[in-house]
Amino acid sequence: MAHLMMHAQVLKHFHKLPKKVQKKVPELIEKFQINPWDTAIGLHGLKESMLDHKVRGADLPDGYRAIVIAPEQGDTFLLVHIDSHDRSYAWAKNKRFEVHKSTGAFQIFDVQETTEALQDAVTPKPTVDDYPLQNLADDDLFHAGVPQLLIPAVRQVKSDQELEVLSEYLPPECYEVLVGLVAGLSLDEALAQALGTDVEDEQPVTIVGPGDFSQLTQRPNRDLVVVEGEETLKAMLEGGSLEEWRIFLHPQQRKIVEWQTNGSMSITGAAGTGKTVALMHRAVYLAKHLNNAKERILLTTFTTNRVFQLLNSSPEKKIQGQRSQGFAWGQ
Repeated sequence: MAHLMMHAQVLKHFHKLPKKVQKKVPELIEKFQINPWDTAIGLHGLKESMLDHKVRGADLPDGYRAIVIAPEQGDTFLLVHIDSHDRSYAWAKNKRFEVHKSTGAFQIFDVQETTEALQDAVTPKPTVDDYPLQNLADDDLFHAGVPQLLIPAVRQVKSDQELEVLSEYLPPECYEVLVGLVAGLSLDEALAQALGTDVEDEQPVTIVGPGDFSQLTQRPNRDLVVVEGEETLKAMLEGGSLEEWRIFLHPQQRKIVEWQTNGSMSITGAAGTGKTVALMHRAVYLAKHLNNAKERILLTTFTTNRVFQLLNSSPEKKIQGQRSQGFAWGQ
């Protein structure tokens, strides 16, 4: 049976699609799980018009198209974009879709777009003669998660302003590692912070070649989620932009949520770093693992409105709560 993983960007922009298209997407995905080559899906190759030959188009109502990336290894397909016919194909035309051989992260990038953006950047301050990224070998940059084809572009970065320009074009986890390196972290420290993993516990990545998506469902991935059944899919799609925060956790958030500890733990972070989201997930995780169905998890917070929003968006039917400063969960 084929697996279909959905990219966070699809969910983020889903509410902007026409209603007819929104209603068709769950049906398309349900059929896809059974047989990705079902003629009713209308999956077709685009080799002549796409830089990456793994790109496929799938038919949707009113001339809309879903962009699906077909694997060359394994049976995991990736739904990465939905838009009108011309805009979908223009979006995918020059992009590459690969799993990084060092970090194991799925990456979407455009070499031409990235290079042009850096060339057009205007640096308001003089560049630094000995900018930290200039001291790294190509192998170090690759280990940091930079796609091989983007290493020459990253080599041109000589200031924080130029690095910030690339924030829109580099894969997000790759950009975070580079920021960590510039801030003075070691390569291992920057990787651990961006990927949410401990270096000593990290499993080696084994990628056979381009298009090997066979391990994606087993590895933590901040931008992809496995679609498991029509009801789960509908709950995800009906949640709107709030659902994106609930489903696509940063690996470090997920580590906090599932941390095994016998005592208390303290989580610190600036505003907007996802502490409340991690707290909600932590409460649900603990509730699911209670040994006694009569036991409860008590959550107290000052951010009542935010927690209540997250609570109402949850598809977990067994979670119970009240709108107050205290919430109680049971199995």
